[in-house]
Amino acid sequence: MEAVGQYVLKDKSAEAVLDPEKGILRRLERFSTKMDQYQYMKVLREYNAMLREARKDGTIQKNIQEMPILPLPLVELLLRQCFERTVSRESEKLKEYTAFSDNVYGELLFPLLNRMFIQTGLRPSSVFIDLGSGVGNAVL
Repeated sequence: MEAVGQYVLKDKSAEAVLDPEKGILRRLERFSTKMDQYQYMKVLREYNAMLREARKDGTIQKNIQEMPILPLPLVELLLRQCFERTVSRESEKLKEYTAFSDNVYGELLFPLLNRMFIQTGLRPSSVFIDLGSGVGNAVL
């Protein structure tokens, strides 16, 4: 949520998420600590409605298109969501694999990929080949 507030939303919407006193993130943290499920869900619905409206009116698309590059926290958020929506749903199936066999599933996650790309000096002009791309984290 913080990455969305910082990079995808702007102006009043960003402030509504990030304000340290009354922002959505602060209220979610407060209601989570108090274990107030009703208020937590109410604020979460407010956040989702704000995002739906920003997507519908083109704000999100416009803000992303104006970025010269995607900031790393935003890339990490996108990759984590892709992973959670594809791999996590089927995680029980991973127990069927035999450890250290040719069929073992292994996914490279953002922190390791980021470090690898920095250390190798990968640039837009570089040639990159991903063999066995899994859910596509490295390719994205």
